[in-house]
Amino acid sequence: YLKNSSNNEILNCYVYRVSIMLITGTGVEVLESSNFNLIRNNIFDEISVGVSINNSHDITIDRNIIDGSILPFYGMGIKIQDSCFNINVTKNTITFFGLSGIYSNFNCFNLMISDNNITACNGAGIYLNSVRNSTIKRNRISFIFLFDTGIFLQYSYNIIVQENEISNFSGEGIQIILSQEIHVIHNKIHDLGGNGIKIKYCYGVPCFISENDIYFNKNGISIEASIGSITSNRIYDNMGEGINVTNC
Repeated sequence: YLKNSSNNEILNCYVYRVSIMLITGTGVEVLESSNFNLIRNNIFDEISVGVSINNSHDITIDRNIIDGSILPFYGMGIKIQDSCFNINVTKNTITFFGLSGIYSNFNCFNLMISDNNITACNGAGIYLNSVRNSTIKRNRISFIFLFDTGIFLQYSYNIIVQENEISNFSGEGIQIILSQEIHVIHNKIHDLGGNGIKIKYCYGVPCFISENDIYFNKNGISIEASIGSITSNRIYDNMGEGINVTNC
């Protein structure tokens, strides 16, 4: 628990369950201007939230193993909220969380979410709401249940979604709602029961969808009531439409 505490390192720890009140257990909590902290190479086992960052900046979370199997219908692997910025989340393994693998909300910016392996979560693999100027890159997301979305963006601006692999569940690969200037490029999206990419109610600065491989899904790309550019994608062997554009 770090509160108004900077320049700390949390390394090579094993954290198990945390609390007898299982629903409240958080592995590491960083809040109220706790800046320039490093959380690396830890194991957070059977907890409801692995790492929680609030109102802080310049935090690195990398090479951790984060497991929420004690409460598979609750919790988040990594939670970032309340105006955080310059947050680097990389090379973590996140499994069995009920809400999201990686979650960010409430005006965060300059996030780098890269090279994480997220699997067997019951919400979105990566969920961003009201986030701007950030990158989601080279993550592997699979076996997402219930909410059924690999990467979900809402009310967000200037996000790069690049070189991710999303596969093997029944819902949407990348879903973008009420957002602007989202660049979805060089992703591999396959073996899904929904759309590879779905864009809905996105106006203003267009979303750009280019050079993605989208195959073995129900549909390829769906755009509804939005402004967008779709170029140079490889869409094949889907069950339904390759590209479906409605009310645009």
